[in-house]
Amino acid sequence: MDVQKIAEKIELLSADQTLEASVNYHVYDPFKRAKPLLAKINEKPKDKRLEPIRVDTILNNRALIDGKWVKRGAVIHGARVIAIKKDAIIVQYDEKEVLIPQNRAKSIISTRELQK
Repeated sequence: MDVQKIAEKIELLSADQTLEASVNYHVYDPFKRAKPLLAKINEKPKDKRLEPIRVDTILNNRALIDGKWVKRGAVIHGARVIAIKKDAIIVQYDEKEVLIPQNRAKSIISTRELQK
């Protein structure tokens, strides 16, 4: 393709006229791959307070919740941890207290007491 034909096509593009189909010519959209990523960025974030609290493991007065070790007084999903028991935690939502047991089915660390 010579320079003259390329210049004509550029002039047609700037004049907003349609181009004839060509095997050697296509319009590349640099934002095509970014559109799905931009859609994810523009999504509204989830409200963590509405998600349930899942206690994975309790060890040494700490609880593993959502991959983070928390201790008494921590705030998780909008609830304050007020007590950590042997196999459950107690959280306070506004004015009510809720007992959340440890999820034994998917426990990462299992502990047991030795019998004498």
